[in-house]
Amino acid sequence: TIPAFLSIDVEPDPFQVTRDEPPNWPGYEATFKFATWLRSELASRSGKTPHFGWYYRMDPQIEYAYGRADVAVTAFPERAASLCAEGDYFGVHPHPIRWSDEHQLWVHDFGDQQWLRECVNFSLEAFERWKGSPAMHFRMGAGFLNDNLVAVLDQRGVKFDLTLEPVAGWGLNAAVVPTA
Repeated sequence: TIPAFLSIDVEPDPFQVTRDEPPNWPGYEATFKFATWLRSELASRSGKTPHFGWYYRMDPQIEYAYGRADVAVTAFPERAASLCAEGDYFGVHPHPIRWSDEHQLWVHDFGDQQWLRECVNFSLEAFERWKGSPAMHFRMGAGFLNDNLVAVLDQRGVKFDLTLEPVAGWGLNAAVVPTA
């Protein structure tokens, strides 16, 4: 047996969201259906039911755009209930995105350390209000991690940070995070 885990980030399909769009999040629906199929396939081949990690965007941009930070679980309660019944675990996946008046776009802001702390704390608090217990699992958006964020996670009791991934992807040589 080779131990493995699957981390799934649940977020709107675009980064440029507006208040007048309902939270339909088609990528979440497609991934939910795929995970249901994959769980069945893996269980039939291995004889063991796998448990997946679902990391929800609950950051300030989500609250601004959809009226509440926990919209990914409250707008689709049947999905969260089904995943919980399967024994899956939940975590937080914030993106430090905020509105730029200069660019008239939502942008990732990694330069303001206070904003990063506020964004992570906001997301962890939203998760705790929804779940009724602190988040133990975490994946920062855009693969960004620094000592400042690790200190916040340690202070908040997060046990597992799966932000960094051992892959060579878009961010290896990127100067900016695409948000369009």
